Amino acid sequence: MPDLIPKLLIGGEFRAQTTLEPLRVINPCTEELLWTAPRGGAAEVEEALHHARAALKIWSKVHGWERAKVLRGIARAMEARKGALARALSHEIGRPIAQSEGEVLIAIEQFDWFAGEAERLFGETIPSRQGGRLATALEPVGIVAAFTAWNFPINLLARKIAPALAAGCPIICRPSEQTPLTSTLIAEACAEGGAPAGTVQMLFGPAETITPLLMAAEEVRKISLTGSTRVGQMLLAEAAKTVKRCSMELGGHAPVVICEDADVDNAAALCALFKFRNAGQVCIAPNRFYVHESLVERFGSGMVKAGEALVLGDSQDRATTMGPLTLASQRDRVEALSADTEASGARRLTGGRRPANHN
Repeated sequence: MPDLIPKLLIGGEFRAQTTLEPLRVINPCTEELLWTAPRGGAAEVEEALHHARAALKIWSKVHGWERAKVLRGIARAMEARKGALARALSHEIGRPIAQSEGEVLIAIEQFDWFAGEAERLFGETIPSRQGGRLATALEPVGIVAAFTAWNFPINLLARKIAPALAAGCPIICRPSEQTPLTSTLIAEACAEGGAPAGTVQMLFGPAETITPLLMAAEEVRKISLTGSTRVGQMLLAEAAKTVKRCSMELGGHAPVVICEDADVDNAAALCALFKFRNAGQVCIAPNRFYVHESLVERFGSGMVKAGEALVLGDSQDRATTMGPLTLASQRDRVEALSADTEASGARRLTGGRRPANHN
């Protein structure tokens, strides 16, 4: 994608570089450099906060029906970029291109849906038991800071940007530094769709640099995180210091239970679908299976059959049904977990190591 480069969005201005060393984005399929992205620091955070403060004064007073027009404009701008968005996502996280296209469509729906919500921001009139009426009105909470993971980089940003704009709140996003081009294309769609300068801003940079500065800012009144439970606990503690409102989408580890009377073949097929989706890099992916002893062999055979039917390969190849793990650190961790599990007495039915022809 030589004609597209990652850029920060600060106060309505796209920037391809800063004074700091750029971030390197590695292709998970080849482990070669894809592109570099501008790195934001303290100066960029302070500037973004300045523009967000100015935008709040204006955007918070815009009627919900007018906000809805902007949200639908963003949806249409994303539709015009859906091919580029899917390719960028597929390159940056290694997800097969056909599956990447599906995420773009879901994200577009988010903006259309929240446009409708912006038109329905009604207060309430409540009869008082002492006579008269009590009236409530909805007001924007203020500047929002959003932190997203790399595993669903389009949909996660859409699910934070769209409701913030619908509610009349400017939003400062710090997406994963693994997905800067994907995030840039979303920012471009927001600008083209009519989002005023300062209402949507995009900062790239290490979490340890950007996040503490946004968390310490008094004017940031709400945070939204999609990430690990550990990080969520840390941000909740920091948010308490300035009494920020929080929305947390954290990791899960709930088991799958296969009872004796289950349709075991269907259960195995569905469990494999959810387990292997996005190479297992999903916060709700099943990690533990409790199977009735009479069904263990049959369930295991079904999972093996589904796993061995996967076509591993480059994310841009439409024949590929599973790409690589996105980060080398995650690959090494999975290898260590697999080896430790076998050493502890587990029986491996298939796989368990890197395929020789995709190493």
